[in-house]
Amino acid sequence: MTTHRDEQDPIRLYLLGKLAGEEREAFERRLFTEDELVEEILSVEDELIDDYLIGDLSEDETVMFEKNFLVTDERREKLRQGKAFRTYAQKAHAVPPKPIPSPAPWNWRQLFSSPLARAAAFAAVILIASVSVWRIFFYQSEVDKGLLALNNAYREQRPVEARLTQFDYAPFITTRGPESNKVNEAELRLAEVTLLTALNNKPTPAVRHALGKVYLAKKNFDQAIEYLNQAVKDDSTNAQCYSDLGAAYLEKAKTDREKGSQGVEDLGQSLHALNKALELNPNLLEALFNRAIVYQEMVLLQQAKEDLKKYLEKDPNSKWSDEARQRLNSLDQPNKTSRTKGELLQDYLTAYRPRAGRALINEGILSGSHQARD
Repeated sequence: MTTHRDEQDPIRLYLLGKLAGEEREAFERRLFTEDELVEEILSVEDELIDDYLIGDLSEDETVMFEKNFLVTDERREKLRQGKAFRTYAQKAHAVPPKPIPSPAPWNWRQLFSSPLARAAAFAAVILIASVSVWRIFFYQSEVDKGLLALNNAYREQRPVEARLTQFDYAPFITTRGPESNKVNEAELRLAEVTLLTALNNKPTPAVRHALGKVYLAKKNFDQAIEYLNQAVKDDSTNAQCYSDLGAAYLEKAKTDREKGSQGVEDLGQSLHALNKALELNPNLLEALFNRAIVYQEMVLLQQAKEDLKKYLEKDPNSKWSDEARQRLNSLDQPNKTSRTKGELLQDYLTAYRPRAGRALINEGILSGSHQARD
């Protein structure tokens, strides 16, 4: 079947996986220099899905579409919703008209009393609902597009140990070196450019939250914390945003520790944010997973175990739960003893007196009487 699209469009070829080697690398380099290319890619993505649904792809393109394009849950869901929309639309237009009777007196109530009118009204409602669903899935917000690209960038390997909200599972690899870096730089660039454009057009808390996740994934922790702090300031009831803020402080503390700093103040900030997230939503799995890591970093192993057990009660069968179970088993190994509250307080007071000590008391880790005794 011939298509009205340009089959040699490099964007189309790229999305179908037909570009390889130097051609693919050259195209991905363009993403770093041509901002307008981002919007073109998003537009061609929608065109490809539409062409597939109406059968306007060649046999070869159909194979490439199913093999290389439909590689994420989001794209498969968009395709499923598109099929549902077309099915509803076809049914709505398939209502056969009844023979028109000879003219007879009528009033406006007859417009809604006849079976044909009721069927038409029902079909109209279905069509309107289907169009709404189609718009949701095919005309995503810039935030949704940016987060989809961010997920795609780290599909094979997640960037940090902590869980980011609305992130698909990917293993965390601790080995270092170029061979261990499995990031799709083109998708990462797409995510950042899309969200920066959205921020310029309309700086909402959702955009700042999404950008905070981009910079957290890129390990620009100070920048991530800046965006996430502003997001929770503007939307203080967003549990997911507090969870990601806690993840950013946690990862910053771990990085600072590698550089010789204790990172205790950042751990305190992380714990505060994660507690707030769980206060707003006690079932937020990402926050519970991350708080267990914070407790482990603080060498509060009993608290870490308790959070991991709670996590496994809420999420017993997933790849994330497999990690939680492995972490819990490692904490049960011999020679793992929790530090006392007094020891933890002393570390905080030594590094950041008196602010950090007050932070721990506020989080309920230390009591006022314990502080006085130590």
